[in-house]
Amino acid sequence: MINWTIQNKNGLLEDHSSFDTILFDPPYDAGLYSSIPRKESKNKNLIVWCSSPFIDKVFKCASQKGWNYSFMIVWDTQSCWYVPNRVLQRDNICVVFSENKYNEDNAIVTDGIYRKSVTTRNTRGNYTSKEKKYSKLTSVFSLMRSGMNKSHPHEKPTELMAGILGAVSAKRCIDLFAGSGAFALSAQIAECTQYLGFEIDKQFSINANNNVSKKIDGVKTIKEFKEWANPKQFELF
Repeated sequence: MINWTIQNKNGLLEDHSSFDTILFDPPYDAGLYSSIPRKESKNKNLIVWCSSPFIDKVFKCASQKGWNYSFMIVWDTQSCWYVPNRVLQRDNICVVFSENKYNEDNAIVTDGIYRKSVTTRNTRGNYTSKEKKYSKLTSVFSLMRSGMNKSHPHEKPTELMAGILGAVSAKRCIDLFAGSGAFALSAQIAECTQYLGFEIDKQFSINANNNVSKKIDGVKTIKEFKEWANPKQFELF
């Protein structure tokens, strides 16, 4: 069972060194990538979401803070959105910085779609997959945006994020931009033991707690937020 909390105030509550995974999914054009936390110890993971115009900024800021690149997932949302003076975009990019060994067994997306056994042949040999109701994590993952964004306009697919958490063997996650709380549900799917989220918007934090409390069984800790002090998430660390 995951122990989770989503806070709605400036969260200088715990040093992030007690967590093994930092989730960083800010508004892409808000200029917050320079506030990526500094890497403090080995065997930690940094998972950053962005879109293609900001990929250079992510790599630059993360490397300056001591993070080592591991892999990248391009989420093909199968729908485009318009930004003035830019190519039409249909991608969100998840960049993973980690020193942990890639956990292939847990790098799966449990989408419930039945897949037949298939044999793949190439110069490296033959591989026959098993019948399954999940997909292995791939560098480009296509998933319709339809049906999402009910709780937050930039919500990410929980199953895809769970596969990414599984790939880096995440156990204790701190989320600096909690939004709808979708990553808390991803952490539960990935069998993480702890999740701590921060959300600057009061209504989003209330909605997130309501959404997560309905979907996670046996929740013992749900914070009620009686104070609202307009916190600045990027000043947490």
